[in-house]
Amino acid sequence: MPRPISTTFRLLGTTANSHAVDVLVAALDVPDASIQGAAVSSLLERRSMRGIVEVIRRLDSLGQAVRDDLSNQSQRLGPALKQSLLHGDDQLRQRALQLVQETGDRDQI
Repeated sequence: MPRPISTTFRLLGTTANSHAVDVLVAALDVPDASIQGAAVSSLLERRSMRGIVEVIRRLDSLGQAVRDDLSNQSQRLGPALKQSLLHGDDQLRQRALQLVQETGDRDQI
């Protein structure tokens, strides 16, 4: 990924500006695995519940490399997984269960 873009995503991951989450969520829909990966990393860095729930919602559209990275992030995903499992619609619950399987975080169930 070009340096200016990676710098932008690092900044979006650490800024106090609440609109950064909206930008990062929109970046999840870009059909470029490196952009998606940077957006996921920044959302995890921010520990944004809404942002991470949107990552879970878009799980099927994320590239395999991004999904592999998510499988090692069960600590950061935990609260959003719980939220998705308890309060999400059917589709969100399905994706959350799928991610629980991939992370091996059986405590969520």
